[in-house]
Amino acid sequence: MRLALTRLCFAILLATLLLPLVSRSAYADEPSEYLVGTGIYDITGPAAEIGMMGFAEAKQTTAGIHTRLRSRAFIAGDSAKRIVFVTADLGMLFQMIKLKVVERVQANPELAPFYNMKNITLTATHTHGGPGGYSGYFLYDATIKGFIKPHFEAIVNGIYQSILRAHNNLQPGHIQVGESQLDGVGGSRAKEAYGNNPESEISRYDADTDKSFTQLKFVTKDGRPIGILNWFAVHPDSIGPINQLITGDNKGIAAYMFERDMGTNYFAENTFVAGFAQANEGDVTPNYGFGQAPPDLDFAHNKSLANATLGQYNKAKELFASSNEYIAGTIDYRHEWIDMRELYVESAGVKTCAAGMGASFSSGSPLDNPSPAPLFPMGTTVNSLTWEENQDSADLSKLLGGVFSVVWPTTGKDAYKNCHGQKPVLIPTGIAHLNFNGTTMTPQIMP
Repeated sequence: MRLALTRLCFAILLATLLLPLVSRSAYADEPSEYLVGTGIYDITGPAAEIGMMGFAEAKQTTAGIHTRLRSRAFIAGDSAKRIVFVTADLGMLFQMIKLKVVERVQANPELAPFYNMKNITLTATHTHGGPGGYSGYFLYDATIKGFIKPHFEAIVNGIYQSILRAHNNLQPGHIQVGESQLDGVGGSRAKEAYGNNPESEISRYDADTDKSFTQLKFVTKDGRPIGILNWFAVHPDSIGPINQLITGDNKGIAAYMFERDMGTNYFAENTFVAGFAQANEGDVTPNYGFGQAPPDLDFAHNKSLANATLGQYNKAKELFASSNEYIAGTIDYRHEWIDMRELYVESAGVKTCAAGMGASFSSGSPLDNPSPAPLFPMGTTVNSLTWEENQDSADLSKLLGGVFSVVWPTTGKDAYKNCHGQKPVLIPTGIAHLNFNGTTMTPQIMP
């Protein structure tokens, strides 16, 4: 079910970008003409003494720059209807960023008629090597020690500027598409959990992670490439939590290498842009087969970094040279706010509920950042807590559940427990808040 859902989410993401892309019937041997534009801008933020986001290590603070972080914007459409897709070198991208970026776009009379909340999609590469403190939600800002306004403003401004540049660079052109498989990059860090899926689900796929690599190539009417945008599922956490230099990790470095090949000028208003966007990376670690992520920043000493970076870079180069199909048809978009606490899933006949982090979260990842003191092992389920050898874990689960139910009574109700099924909830992030009727630890209404 997990892999199927992540693939579904990826399809929905692509649908918000280019509806024709979700169906091969929209591929053609001859191009459709669109307005296409790309833009890039710096979003690096504070490079000293700011908590870094991704590994949730309070001691990991910025102390310099390995690679600068950037926002890469892509626009496609016509004179009336357009879409914007941004991939940013960030750990995550939050609602508050989207609201402020759209606010700035709408304040620009040149941009306002074309771009709004509905047709701007912002995504993060999920690098674990950037500064944090820009979410506005407790769970994500806790280890950063709070909200860092200068970083937030650097991100908002950089994303806005990349969109503005892409808009100013619009010109007639077409979009080529290439699809392939990228094997040997990434593996599952949660094989125990994935193995709990029914055999009927597991047998639907060739592997326990998605190996598909999809790339768009933006070309002007006179045949000049102005950008690429690809999606592949792998965590950018080849560089471990001891590192303190800001870095885009494997996706950011792959983008830099491709842009270097294409002569990208980061100070220019109009230049080639290479976006290595995130797909359904779920539990896909680049460190599978290489051991725990080291702090090394060079390929010679960090084989995981070399493998993931060069794998994506080389596949992008291959598709850049070989893509011979085009996106055809009209471009459209859909946007809706969804309350994830009340979403009815027709295929399963159930309704979702407020979020909760499972007990296994406490163990961390053995390949990325294992917990020094895990409360529960990976693969912990409600049933496994009934086993005699797990009595200590069962007692701890009951203790925590009892405490939470006193502070936040909803967590003790059968409806909440039954909704989470075999997942014993460790932290009820969709219910828990630190002040009376305040904002929950994580967002619940999602775009």
